[in-house]
Amino acid sequence: MFYGENIKLLRNLNSMSRKSLAIKLNCSEQAIGQYERGALNPKMQNIIDMSNIFRVKSGFFYSKLPIKESIPEENIAYRSKDRDVRKRTVEESTRLKLSSSIIEFCESFFALKQSPLLTAIDEINKIKNEQEQSRINENQIELYANITRKLLRIKSNHDLLYNLELNGVYVIESNSLSYADAYSVWSRYSHNNNLFHPYIILGNSTTLVRRIFDLAHELGHLVMHYDVDMNNLEKVEFLNCEKEANEFASAFLLPKEEVSSWIKMVIHKGNPDSYIPVKQKYYVSLATAAYRAYELGYLSKNENNRFFASRYRKHYIYKEPLDDKMTVTRPGKIMALFDIYDKKIEPFSNVLNDFNIEPKFLSELFCLPDNLINKLVNQKQGYYNNVIKF
Repeated sequence: MFYGENIKLLRNLNSMSRKSLAIKLNCSEQAIGQYERGALNPKMQNIIDMSNIFRVKSGFFYSKLPIKESIPEENIAYRSKDRDVRKRTVEESTRLKLSSSIIEFCESFFALKQSPLLTAIDEINKIKNEQEQSRINENQIELYANITRKLLRIKSNHDLLYNLELNGVYVIESNSLSYADAYSVWSRYSHNNNLFHPYIILGNSTTLVRRIFDLAHELGHLVMHYDVDMNNLEKVEFLNCEKEANEFASAFLLPKEEVSSWIKMVIHKGNPDSYIPVKQKYYVSLATAAYRAYELGYLSKNENNRFFASRYRKHYIYKEPLDDKMTVTRPGKIMALFDIYDKKIEPFSNVLNDFNIEPKFLSELFCLPDNLINKLVNQKQGYYNNVIKF
C-alpha cells in the first residue's frame, strides 16, 4: 500500500515545497498533492528518484512508519525568530518526531533510570503550589536553578553537556539551526500524556560558552515551562518566558553564593578583560559574568554601562578572549545508544530497515559523521536479546 503522507513528512523535514519537489521529479505540483492525498500513485521512476533525493529506501513510501506522535508541538520552546516562521517550526517538529521515534525504539530494549529533571519539576511545582503565585519571580528562579544544579550534581560548567546526557537528556545537533539557536521539549507517554524524555536541539555553536549557555537556557525551559502552550502565547508572554530562561541560565551557571567570592577577583568592574578569570573558571561569557554581577548588585549602573561600552569598542560582541582556546563539546549519548544496541541487541542495520532509511539519512537527521554511521551499520558483532540495565 502506498502512503502518500510519507512524502509530505519528507518534504517538511527538508523544508521543501510541493513545487520544488515537482521540479525535481519533472511532474506537476498538482501531481505531488495527489500523491500525498493518496489519490494517485507515483510511477516507479518517481519513487526511485524520491528515494535518492530524500536518502530513504523505496519501502519508505509503502509502509506505515513506526513514528510516535509523542512530541507536543505546542510545548516546543522555539527561539523568537523561529517561532514566527511556520516553515521552520514544521521542519523542526518533524525532525524531532523522527529523531525521538528512532531513539525511543532503540532504548525500548534497555531499562533506563528516570531523569532527575522529573524530580526537579516535582520540587519546583511544590514550591509554586505553596507560594500560590501565578508569576515566577527572581527569587524563585534562583531557587529553581539551585535545586536543578544540585539534582544534576554539577561540579563544573564545562561538563554540563556530559551531565545532561548522563541524566537522561537527549541532546541533538541540527545543521538547519543557526549557531545561536536552540530549542527544547519533553516527549510524552501516549497512554497518559505524562512527561517521558527531555530533548534539547542545538545549532552549531561557534563557541563553548555559547553552547553551555544555550544548554542552561533550554534546561530552564524544560523545568519551568514544560507545560506552557508556546504557540498560543502573546508576544509579551513569550518574551517573558525567554527572560525567565535567561535568568535561570545565569543563576544556574553562576550560583549566587559563589558570586561574592569571584567578584573580588574583578579589579576593574567596568573593564571586560577583568572578567577573564571568571570565564576561565565558570565557562561563561564575559557579558554573562558582568550581567550576573550587576543583577546581584555587585556592579553600579555606571560600571555596568562602562562594561558594555568597552565590550563594544573591543569588538567582544563577536569574539571574546579565550573563545578560540575553548573547544566546543559535542553530544555523544545518541551514538553510544546506537553502538550499544548494535553490540547487545541486533545489527543496527535492522533499525535502518525498520524505518526504511539510508545511513546518510540518519547521519543528517542527528548531525552525526557519515563515517561513524557507516562503520556502525557495517561492523559485525555477536548479538543476543536481553534487557540491558543502566
